[in-house]
Amino acid sequence: MRLMVIAAALLAAQTARADPIPFPEIDSGPICEKATQNAPDQPKENIRAVCLQAQDGNRADARAMWEGAPEAARRLCQARTASYAELALCLLNAH
Repeated sequence: MRLMVIAAALLAAQTARADPIPFPEIDSGPICEKATQNAPDQPKENIRAVCLQAQDGNRADARAMWEGAPEAARRLCQARTASYAELALCLLNAH
């Protein structure tokens, strides 16, 4: 009986660790749409393409920081950010 209780506790602990806070998926479309509106003298397609490329870089940076961040920083920053740049900056300052 005691072995069953210990096994159940170990399984519960392992399951809790196996379910980390998921990396947030942020839609870059609205961010880049706003960028195109803020630069009316430039071709919108060019601005959007550059913006989306920059957002991909920001996402990669944020993901790398996310992987090494403690759970408390992940929870805090996930709730406070609307872009990958903000997420990376929050994680950097949360350590």
